Amino acid sequence: MEERDHPSSSTEAISHEPPVLDPDRDPDPLRPNEPREGFPRGTYVVQVPKDQVYRIPPPENAMIVKRYRTPIAKSKRSCCCCCCILCLLLIFIAVLIVLGVLVSISSIFIKTEDPVFCIDHFLVKNTPRSSRGDVEHEFDIRTRAKNPNGRSGILFKEGGKSSLLFDQKEVAAGTFPTFYQSKKNTTTSQLILHDSSDGSSKEIEESMKGTKSKPNLAFSLAIKVPARMTVGLFRKQDVNIVVSCNFEVDTLVKGTRILSQQCRTKH
Repeated sequence: MEERDHPSSSTEAISHEPPVLDPDRDPDPLRPNEPREGFPRGTYVVQVPKDQVYRIPPPENAMIVKRYRTPIAKSKRSCCCCCCILCLLLIFIAVLIVLGVLVSISSIFIKTEDPVFCIDHFLVKNTPRSSRGDVEHEFDIRTRAKNPNGRSGILFKEGGKSSLLFDQKEVAAGTFPTFYQSKKNTTTSQLILHDSSDGSSKEIEESMKGTKSKPNLAFSLAIKVPARMTVGLFRKQDVNIVVSCNFEVDTLVKGTRILSQQCRTKH
């Protein structure tokens, strides 16, 4: 069988599998094992048209494609992470705003109560005023303040004043300490009051000497102090707390006892 040249073929492949015989091309299909010129027995030539040839790209092309695709994937991943972080941040800010609004609204309807005062200790001391032998009375008073509010703290600011009255006349004056009182807290304060310009009365002098004529002595303690009440984180109210305590003691010598007392607080 003569070898035929086909101009449309571009690639020759050698196969050891028996080809499909074409009667139109092979003049004698009954002799498939007869060797052709230039090829050993059992060898066949298969011609593939150009439109059926598939080219496989070299491995270098795959590496180039991967190199170009990797930065794009990383940039997409970073963009997605930034979007997720931004969404979470916006959600967190929105939650904080909602909570703040709710706390503000609830704090408006919370009513604050005035602190409750009482006197725990009362003592009078004689201190020398000058080298001439003048004596000044020093009143040592200890008060106990209770904050009844469960959601409000009280800040007693500077500028508070305290005064002691006897027979509706001021006999001693002083300041009130500064402190912060948290919710449901009880605080004890010490007041040191000194003789005022009016001086002490005759009954106080007699009681100090132990020669009083009345069985008991009635005093009044007046306190006025600027304060700030805080409810939560947003509501703050500045008030002037006024305390008035009427009390009786048995004597002004050593071992003074408070027989009765009644305190009122308002702002």
